[in-house]
Amino acid sequence: MVEFAEKVGWRIQKHDEAAVEEFCADSGVKRQVLKVWMHNNKHTIGKKP
Repeated sequence: MVEFAEKVGWRIQKHDEAAVEEFCADSGVKRQVLKVWMHNNKHTIGKKP
């Protein structure tokens, strides 16, 4: 999930919708769960020194 979040820039935007749907289908994670996970982890995991 970290790899995907970094790929889309830690945000789910309209132009990334196809990639989000594909990731959710492949991983079995619901879109809302992914959205909440990205929001909760973008500052701890996303900010690398």
